[in-house]
Amino acid sequence: MKTNLNMATSRRKELLELIAAAADEIASIDRNLPILYSQALEEDLLQSEENALAQTC
Repeated sequence: MKTNLNMATSRRKELLELIAAAADEIASIDRNLPILYSQALEEDLLQSEENALAQTC
């Protein structure tokens, strides 16, 4: 049977691994944000152009 100390250190290690994985995922998202922002902006511009064309017809 594990002692309280062993259980605590084991749980601490698990939590640190989860934090590290979350940090990696956040970094990945941050790397993609400029591309995603650019794509969203382009989509908005295209939608605005389509709306403007629809109003002139």
